[in-house]
Amino acid sequence: MSLGEWLTAERLQHSQPLETTGISIESVAARAGFDSPVSFRQRFKSRFGVTPSEWRRTFRGPQPEMNNARVAEDNV
Repeated sequence: MSLGEWLTAERLQHSQPLETTGISIESVAARAGFDSPVSFRQRFKSRFGVTPSEWRRTFRGPQPEMNNARVAEDNV
């Protein structure tokens, strides 16, 4: 494995837990050390077979539904 390959693998590994948060993909890419969100997305999909957004949906788990009564109350 070349140094570049190793570094990319480390950056991708570092990005995985961040994908279970609400941090934007752009911020995840920057925090993991990628030059751009585009290169992050390309390398992520190449390595894991899914986009970062698909990864996030898979591992974040179900999100609580908004309370409709609260939304209606806020609109009054």
